[in-house]
Amino acid sequence: MRPTIDPDCPCAPIRPAAPSARPAPAVHLIGIAGSGMRSLAQWFVQAGWRVTGSDRHADRLPATPPFDQVAVGQHSAGHVPPHAELVVYSAAVGEDNCELRRARRLRLPVLTYFEAVGRIMAGRQGLAVAGTHGKSSTTAMAAHLLIQGGCDPTVLLGATPIGWPTGGRFGRSDLVLAEACEYRGNFLHLAPQVAAIHRVEPDHFDCFATQRQLEEAFGRFITRLPRSGVVLVRQECPVLQRLGPLAQAKLETFGVNAGADWAADKVTLTAGSSRFRLLRQGRPLGWFHLPLPGAHNVVNALAAVAIGWHSGLGPEEMAGALASFPGVRRRLQAVGQWHGAIVLEDYAHHPTEVACAMEALRVMFAGRRLWCVFQPHQVSRTARLLEPLASSLAGADHVLVLPIYRAREPEATAREARKLQAALARLVEREGRSAVLTPSLHGAIASLQARVRQGDVVVVMGAGDVWKVASWLPKAHCHPV
Repeated sequence: MRPTIDPDCPCAPIRPAAPSARPAPAVHLIGIAGSGMRSLAQWFVQAGWRVTGSDRHADRLPATPPFDQVAVGQHSAGHVPPHAELVVYSAAVGEDNCELRRARRLRLPVLTYFEAVGRIMAGRQGLAVAGTHGKSSTTAMAAHLLIQGGCDPTVLLGATPIGWPTGGRFGRSDLVLAEACEYRGNFLHLAPQVAAIHRVEPDHFDCFATQRQLEEAFGRFITRLPRSGVVLVRQECPVLQRLGPLAQAKLETFGVNAGADWAADKVTLTAGSSRFRLLRQGRPLGWFHLPLPGAHNVVNALAAVAIGWHSGLGPEEMAGALASFPGVRRRLQAVGQWHGAIVLEDYAHHPTEVACAMEALRVMFAGRRLWCVFQPHQVSRTARLLEPLASSLAGADHVLVLPIYRAREPEATAREARKLQAALARLVEREGRSAVLTPSLHGAIASLQARVRQGDVVVVMGAGDVWKVASWLPKAHCHPV
């Protein structure tokens, strides 16, 4: 029997193709090169669906599994299979996209990425990770714990764990683990039984005009969990302290304070790892070793372990699994050595994330000169968070400030973007650090070549296309670490 997807029924699930289905059901993914959509493509391929897709950056997709089984091209109305069972589109795709218009003219079932994730989760044991920061790393850690524990979960993640082809995974158990993003209220399409929520801080100013709107969205997400569920909230977050009582699910806290339901004490941070003792409601459950730097990753691990606990895993097996967690791409990921300097890449673009990364780097590379190639992300975010962003960037000795990556923002903001780039550089200098106003990605490499010396550390940081700088450096005689 072939699947019938009702786009108007939020509870209508998406399930794997029946082995007897000939031909297999077809799904078309518009914007398939995005990180979340890649994960979804992985799930559909492994679930037995026929997958096609399109993207203006289609050339960035590798010719390796699962994409060796996916027909991908540039956006064209003719690419939409006329009898597809489902069409899914990315949030980066505009409503005027030619394929999206054709799919609607053909009256095909059309869903957004998060609507599709919600349908995959529907009727199953849903697990989710939300919050302004730490979602990807925590989701990846929780996935690793569940897989190593033999739980065989489905995973849908907007980043790529090291060693995975994408952030997606088809699992045969009832567990569905998803990263839950608050942008445009997307996480409200999910109905998990267990959810962990990190800090709630001002962000996504292009869709949340006020802090109240942001908090209302998180409040609605919390109330989606059933009475039989569990909501885990960061203890140190004042917003979650206010929103927590809205939950009808059981409320538990996690954090560095001993009063949290899930806490870490006797924490030791080293150059590339951490060690801590896990406490549940004050009772020691054992020692954990995490092969990742930074105090922020200890907090991420607490949330992941709590999710694992509520999925049936014990502390001893989770301690063993966490010790082998390889990390997530673009999260303080080592790239190599370049002219005697160590090069890393990081996704941080919010002041809190930047500060956490800088703190970890100072422990990892104590006493070394630290360079940060930083690409601000969005004009609206940079304008609203300009001063705290400059303060967090001052954790580096030298900052190369690139033009703002104007994601989802009109060309009319270009002039404002240039002014904000210059203002950010000036504020970094007021913090007592050197700041170089850098005109382009290629200009960043030229600046580094003129200034970096042996023994320095370079971190390429941002959520836009600044990753290209890290990818170009190996071609400039960068040798693997």
